[in-house]
Amino acid sequence: MIKKYTFLLVAFICSGLSVYGQGSESFTNIPTSSPNTYQPRIWTGDDGTIWNATNARTDQTLNGRAICLNNSGFVTSSNYSSGIGMLSFTYARAFTGTAPRSITVWVNGLQWGSTINVSPTSD
Repeated sequence: MIKKYTFLLVAFICSGLSVYGQGSESFTNIPTSSPNTYQPRIWTGDDGTIWNATNARTDQTLNGRAICLNNSGFVTSSNYSSGIGMLSFTYARAFTGTAPRSITVWVNGLQWGSTINVSPTSD
């Protein structure tokens, strides 16, 4: 479960091991209308992948363009035909407040790895 004002995401990096396909996402193409409002964001990524973020705002930065999700927000992408071998991302607590915040990664409907608990003192 992602808690309110959870995190900013930047630069998803995916590498397919079986065919050595790879991709990355800079968030350059995210729609910027009403940037400080949480709303759906759909965009075509750097490698042609379709991305969908719910309850996302775009007025924050983290090493460049980023999205900020609230408590019910999530990010999905269309399928990578060769699969992915590695998924990495950078995140940060976006706003002050002491509410617990966490990140859970799901791949093909299965939780991947442990839930990441973001420290209330993290910036």
